[in-house]
Amino acid sequence: MGRLAHKGSTALNLRGGFLSFLKGFYRATALLLAVVLFVCISAADVSAEITGDDAFNNMQWDIVFEDNIQSAHGVIQSICCTDYYIITIENTSEDPNQPDTVSAYYKLAYDENGNDVEQYSLAKRVNDFDWEHGNGMTYNPRTNEIYVALYTALRPENAGCIFVMDPDTLSFKNSIKIADGYNILGIEYLEDSDEYMIITNDSGGYSIKRLDANFQIIDDFGPTSTSPGVNYQDFCVDGDYLLISPLTFGMGIGEYVNIFSISRRGMIQSAYFNPGDQGAQHYEPESICEPEPGVFLMPVTATGYDGSMYVYFYQTVLPYYFTVEVTSQTVDTATLSDSGNEKLPYNADTMKTELSGAVRSGGNVKTAATAAADGKVKSAAAGASTNGNTAAKGSIGNDRLNRNGLTASDDKYNVSALAAIMEDTGGSVTEGSAQVLRGTGYAVNYTPKEGYETSSVFVDGEEIDLEEYPDRYVIENIQENHTVDVTFAVKPTPIPTPTEKPQEITKPSQAESIGTDESVDGKSGENADASGKDSKKGESDGASSGGFLAGLGSMFSAIGGLIKGALSAVGGFFKGIGSLIVRGLRVIGSFFAGIPKFFSKPATKSGKTVGNVFIKVLLAILGVLLIALGISFVHVQQVRKKKAEESKRKRERVRRQLEAEIEAIDLDSIPVPPPTWQKPDAKKPNTKKQETGKKKQKSKSSSK
Repeated sequence: MGRLAHKGSTALNLRGGFLSFLKGFYRATALLLAVVLFVCISAADVSAEITGDDAFNNMQWDIVFEDNIQSAHGVIQSICCTDYYIITIENTSEDPNQPDTVSAYYKLAYDENGNDVEQYSLAKRVNDFDWEHGNGMTYNPRTNEIYVALYTALRPENAGCIFVMDPDTLSFKNSIKIADGYNILGIEYLEDSDEYMIITNDSGGYSIKRLDANFQIIDDFGPTSTSPGVNYQDFCVDGDYLLISPLTFGMGIGEYVNIFSISRRGMIQSAYFNPGDQGAQHYEPESICEPEPGVFLMPVTATGYDGSMYVYFYQTVLPYYFTVEVTSQTVDTATLSDSGNEKLPYNADTMKTELSGAVRSGGNVKTAATAAADGKVKSAAAGASTNGNTAAKGSIGNDRLNRNGLTASDDKYNVSALAAIMEDTGGSVTEGSAQVLRGTGYAVNYTPKEGYETSSVFVDGEEIDLEEYPDRYVIENIQENHTVDVTFAVKPTPIPTPTEKPQEITKPSQAESIGTDESVDGKSGENADASGKDSKKGESDGASSGGFLAGLGSMFSAIGGLIKGALSAVGGFFKGIGSLIVRGLRVIGSFFAGIPKFFSKPATKSGKTVGNVFIKVLLAILGVLLIALGISFVHVQQVRKKKAEESKRKRERVRRQLEAEIEAIDLDSIPVPPPTWQKPDAKKPNTKKQETGKKKQKSKSSSK
């Protein structure tokens, strides 16, 4: 453009443009809506933005890559960035019959298919269309189109137009008529508001204008000074700032970047650009783009002393605030089967006016649906697990949210669980939105209160390991915006055993009362067992697995009582023997202690007779005692043997009866009660009936 502007007065080379709209356009727009529409904007709302006017002081520009100019007198006039490419237009000449060169360089170290590539290397190049002067361009990701500002109108029908380029093929698609009476110097797309900004040429008074999504003018900032230059080239926008490149080529004052403020509606600064010494005769910056927030890229055409021409791509990184947005919620999860048109139950008394649903998939809680106060489901979020599929963003149709839950009329939105947002918060977090300077870190703390636990923490949509980060996560070296979502949940409460009394299998005490006839072969006991089996068959057919387990417990309790009784009997037997032995020893001791005294008397005939009689009587008593001990020992052994046989028969009867009961159980007919979800403060199950049953059973066993 610089060469064309000075054509006829000086042999100037056209110089490319800088425009960067920096500082919170989103914040300015929100403020405007607050005044006009009386929308209350929270003081915590912040946006990513350049740190302020001082960020443009002493900007350091460094070369990141370079390339050759493709034609003898070509100049890189404009640049823009798509998701994966850096695209430039090299203007060959001011001849509509000479096509220009469009080049695409890899923006990242991988392409759109994820294949590794060399960053900034040439991806593709097209030379098949004349883009007029090609003075500026911008990319719109919503339409997937590149819009080119022509500046010139070498063909009269192109006056006041912009050209549309296909970013994939780099080919011409069509033209769009914007105005009459002036041409467009530069154009930039504002993604946050889906609008455009343009700079008009001198016929339009070098004016900055705002356009809507249909390229209709909605704001005119009026005449804008080009000082210190004599013309404008391309520009870039970030927030509240425009970075514009004024044409100073041939003026001998160096190169500059003008800074324009949207909120202040005027130029606020001219920042000097120093290209350094690359051994070139002169440098010609023409355009500027923003590959990532706060990082700006500018192509500069350099002409060597030998006439060779190169393009150097300079980059600067400005001080930048990024946002870290931390949110938290407390959920109370209910279960639901994955099949059929099911309803998702929730407690309507604990819901907020705006209700969010969530699915729990692999332990992760993700937002699945949002419903208004009238109960109409508004949308389903991506990432919700639904019958093995992923729910796409969009309407769920006629699904309703009511006191009975969410009814899914479409199977693909038949979610498997619902997490209801509760009024009460389950913990505290470092909550809100914060501005964090580029390159620094930010710590997020999360602490559940008593009765709750941290269910999940997602950083930029990726779940972190709570075992590694149980209560704190630090985002380090921040280079972009981040989101942190913390979910608290009520600590799980064990599901209690159903309070209704289970069907009981025949108690051991009842088994003992059957077949007490001690016949030799035990047939009467077996007959009693059989009759008991017949009488209980109807009950056992409907018995639950809980009753079966209770019967097993009773059996082992009875066996334990028998073993305890046997051990007590053995202990009593040996205790009795010990007592008899002690008494016998005492008598024997007294006898031998009295013998000396007896024989110390005069040995008269009558005395000898008395002594002999005494000894005989004593020996007779000892003999009787020994016989009694023998008889007692034999009797005890018989009693022990009899009790052991009786115990064995009882155990055998119980075993046979249990086997019969088990064979009679139809497992398929046992009803499985649905899971019962209870609040954390739910009362403990009433086990009074079960305890009473155990006491009665123990009493009957003791009576035996």
